[in-house]
Amino acid sequence: LLSNRFTQFRMKIPVVLIGGPVVAYARELKQILDADIIIPDHAEVGNAVGAVVGKGIKRIEILIKNAYSKDKKRLVLLFSPQGREIFGSYPEALEYAETLGRKLIMEYMTEAGLDKEQVQIEINKKDISLSEAGTIPIETKLVFVGVGIPKV
Repeated sequence: LLSNRFTQFRMKIPVVLIGGPVVAYARELKQILDADIIIPDHAEVGNAVGAVVGKGIKRIEILIKNAYSKDKKRLVLLFSPQGREIFGSYPEALEYAETLGRKLIMEYMTEAGLDKEQVQIEINKKDISLSEAGTIPIETKLVFVGVGIPKV
C-alpha cells in the first residue's frame, strides 16, 4: 500500500467489515478492492456478538513416527502440542494420542466457557505405510477437531 504499483481486485458481492479496527483500514481496502464495502452501524462490536453466539472450534494435530535409536532399537515417537514423547510400541502410542487429543480439546473448550455436553470431536487419521494393510505404519497423523456451543 506504500506504492502505487499494486493490483486491484473486483468483487461482485459486497464486502462487510466488522470488528474494532475496521475503520482504520477501510480506506486502504477500498483502493485494493473494487467492491461495495459496507461498514455496518456498531461494526466495532460485531466480533464480540459473534463470539457470544458462535461456536468454539479447536484443532489439534498429533504425529506418530516409527524410528530407530543409535543402537538400532525401534522407537515410536509422538509429537503433540505438549512436546515429544517416546513409546515402546505403536499401539501404546496410538492409544495415548487418542486420549491426549480428546483431553486437549476438552480442556480448551472448558477454559473457553463452552458446555462440555455440547462439544463434538471428530478425529481424522492418516497412515503412511510402505507395505500392505495390516502392518504398522511408518507414520500416523491424527487431526482432532472439536466444535462446541457456548453456555448461554
